[in-house]
Amino acid sequence: MISKVLFYKVTLGKLRWCILCLPLLFLFKLTNAQEKDTLNTTLLKVFQTVKSNSLYSKKVDWNKLEQSIFNKTDAPLGFSEFKNKVKLLFSSIGDRHASLSIKGQTIRGFELHQLRPSLLKELKTSPTSLRTQMIDSNYGYILIPGNSLKDDVKKLSQAIQDSLCKLINKPLNGLIIDLRAHEGGSILPPFTGLHQVIGNGNFGAFGSLDGKTKVTWKLKDGKLYLQQKFVGAVKSNCKCSKNLKVAILLSQLTASAGEQLAIALRGRPNTIFIGEKTYGLTTGNVAFSIDGHLLVLSASLSEDRTGKIYIGTFDPDIELIEGDNFKNLNQDAKVIEALKWFKAN
Repeated sequence: MISKVLFYKVTLGKLRWCILCLPLLFLFKLTNAQEKDTLNTTLLKVFQTVKSNSLYSKKVDWNKLEQSIFNKTDAPLGFSEFKNKVKLLFSSIGDRHASLSIKGQTIRGFELHQLRPSLLKELKTSPTSLRTQMIDSNYGYILIPGNSLKDDVKKLSQAIQDSLCKLINKPLNGLIIDLRAHEGGSILPPFTGLHQVIGNGNFGAFGSLDGKTKVTWKLKDGKLYLQQKFVGAVKSNCKCSKNLKVAILLSQLTASAGEQLAIALRGRPNTIFIGEKTYGLTTGNVAFSIDGHLLVLSASLSEDRTGKIYIGTFDPDIELIEGDNFKNLNQDAKVIEALKWFKAN
């Protein structure tokens, strides 16, 4: 069975976007023969779904790819062979964001990037949950983490909003938004939770590869819309000056929804991006439940408020690689750089 499992979906032309995908995963007890027959069927469904919905579909010779993936015989597939064929499918279409979650494993067409050992160590040994802090009395700091399908999106959205308001209700000379630990998830919590900083009005879009189809993101007083369709909201508890200086901190781990937030803030006045090139998963995704397994595909390109389209990484204005210190922000190289920028501008 193939079904879209979406928290929110917009259909425009042949594009479909997913903001948060809620898979219904089922566990089956099968014999070896039954399992192999199921894998053959699942592979066919995955192939057909990718062909119909991938962002890159029009660039692929599907007849040639079909011949490469499917056997001429009806021999049952083992799991190892199944994985290799799914990897070939994803790599052949060039989708770095695509994945299939099955039997406790996540299959991708591309190897995950190797992150700096020093960054991994810092993230592993430091607090990377939602938190705020005042620095030098006049500067606010908020760390926005990633989130998972298990998180209560509405609750997290309001928690981000409340945390932000604790800072901007005070006299601030600058605000630091830390996305270094944001490895993805739903984009609803940061978009709505930080709506005062992003600003009212259109702030970006999802578009097709050929540029002919586009849906825009819009905020209005804490309410988020995608192409005039209401998506979510928070209770607004504060106001933010359009002229507030904002520094966004990025790392190699900043990915997917973390990158989407960076894109949403690009083009905002008095805003600087400090750190490293991000992971490079800037496409908008769509998700499907196939035989109880979660298939995720790139379905759109991301565009900021200036009209710039992002393919691959999001690059900082000031590149700064090492020096992360989440435990002591006064000794964190990126935070120190942000404070220098605030004071010089």
